[in-house]
Amino acid sequence: MLNLLKDAVSKAVYEYLRPEDNQPTLIEQERPQVTCIGEVRGQEDAKIGILIAAYGGHDVLMIGPPGEGKTLLASTIPGILPTLTEEERRARYRYLADTSSLRPFVVAGSTCSETDLLGGGRTHPKSGYITQAHGGILFLDEIVHFKKEVIEGLRAPMEDKQITIRRGGITTTFPANFQLIGAMNPCPCGYHGYAECSCKEGEIKRYLKRLSGPILDRIDIFLSLGTTTSQEFFSPPTPNQSNAFLARIKEAINFRELGRNQYCSNSYIPGHHVADPSSKLLCWSEDGLGRFKQVIDAPKFSGRKRVRLGRVARSYADLYFDKYIEEHHINAALKFTDDSIIEGEADEELT
Repeated sequence: MLNLLKDAVSKAVYEYLRPEDNQPTLIEQERPQVTCIGEVRGQEDAKIGILIAAYGGHDVLMIGPPGEGKTLLASTIPGILPTLTEEERRARYRYLADTSSLRPFVVAGSTCSETDLLGGGRTHPKSGYITQAHGGILFLDEIVHFKKEVIEGLRAPMEDKQITIRRGGITTTFPANFQLIGAMNPCPCGYHGYAECSCKEGEIKRYLKRLSGPILDRIDIFLSLGTTTSQEFFSPPTPNQSNAFLARIKEAINFRELGRNQYCSNSYIPGHHVADPSSKLLCWSEDGLGRFKQVIDAPKFSGRKRVRLGRVARSYADLYFDKYIEEHHINAALKFTDDSIIEGEADEELT
């Protein structure tokens, strides 16, 4: 009864704050001061990967040495995301009393507890970082330094887009539809493969294996950030690149909704659609499907990797306003879905 009363009060307050015509209204508010992605020097492939991820709602893992722009790139994402939908705004108001239409960017430190990240409380359920990030970005810097049980706790919310907390005889289900952006170094010292590395082979292998297979399987895009050259370092910024990315994403969303009647992000495309040659969500061309089949016949190309490749290829095609997934879309998507930067290559070098 108490929960029903709280829900009724929350709804009444929300309705009072809404416009008089009671119709969903999305107003482009002035955005907070965020770094323009054009300020990031070099890392052009990673920028494209971020654009694809922001449009398609794909989770991302960035790997590279310290000081080469992983955190900076992550911080630019709020500047290229469209505003929250009315449904997302309702959920954020109900559970977080947040009236903003801007998508959140939540940073969780590696020392946070499972309760901090997922939610908990002593006497009644409280939301965690994953609910604070609902409708936006959850950024985990140095993701491999989080406690194993904390990271593993993300598995269910990443699938279910919500989490249920039980405390003091009260059960509450909190929304948790967030986009995960993780960042890590390639080894404990941070310079393996880029400069002189002081780590032993066994240390590197253990470091890379701190992220479990089930967590990696839930990530669509893997970005390798290299060291920038002196020419890139001293190059001028690209003015208004974030605004250009945002405009491109909005156009791609309209293209997807009008062309395929698809109102969810491509990261939501069910796996069985990827396996359907006549899928109206994937829209395979003959050459694109042929290339896809050729790629997935490779050894150890798991079912999840196949789904990952299909989804990202669809996002890449949308950003170019191409109705069908063609062979070159598959080839481009392969570069962004290759998890060997954390799994395969490390195993080959260290065995």
